[in-house]
Amino acid sequence: MKLKAAIQYKLSVQCRSMLIYLGFFLLFAVIFPLIPLLLSDGITNVQVDLMIPSMIYMMLLSVTSVGQDFKLLIQCGTARIHIFFANLIASLILTVGMSIVLRLLFWLFDGRLLPNFHLGYPVISMLTQNEFLPTQFLLGVFLFLASVLGLVVGAILARFDGYFRLAIGAVSLGIVILGAILFQLLPADRALAVINFVKKLIGLSANGFNIWQFIIFIFSISLILLAVVYALNRRQEVKRLNA
Repeated sequence: MKLKAAIQYKLSVQCRSMLIYLGFFLLFAVIFPLIPLLLSDGITNVQVDLMIPSMIYMMLLSVTSVGQDFKLLIQCGTARIHIFFANLIASLILTVGMSIVLRLLFWLFDGRLLPNFHLGYPVISMLTQNEFLPTQFLLGVFLFLASVLGLVVGAILARFDGYFRLAIGAVSLGIVILGAILFQLLPADRALAVINFVKKLIGLSANGFNIWQFIIFIFSISLILLAVVYALNRRQEVKRLNA
């Protein structure tokens, strides 16, 4: 199976899953909340977050698709590098599609159709001041980051078994705790230097908040995680059940 066929397969499966998710999302996040709103004569204000459920879904979609799709694609003769690029391109396309859908839902249900019913993404709106291009790009990079995180988790679950998974989780948590402890032990001037460095990375400066630098920062994290996915993908093996 060539790269084009692998991408088409990934998109066909994941697009169906995304449509099912959107159907359930509209049912539980739009139709059900509208019932008390209509019964209360429009007095109650209803606000639903679009971003967090979508990020969780993108992550879960990537996690569940990695192991099963890898086995199928390998058995069809697909090269590992093609599997990696198929996952990457499918994630990018789904991210763009989902961000456009979220933007459309925000536009429709931002008080236009029903004044007391709002679908939105408060954090992103606060960061971008609802400017079109920054909002669209920030939506995209957050969704892409969630998808790549799912690829990392899925690759780890497919690559390692039992105690190795627990060990990886423990080591990851230990690194975070150790980093926090070391930061607290730093002298005040060095701790301030670290804080200033982090601020520069995410776009905070004396001149204000640079949204484009923050977008580049989030996207750079995604690229680093993709390198981890590529390394895990190169050594991943097809697991066989013992007869």
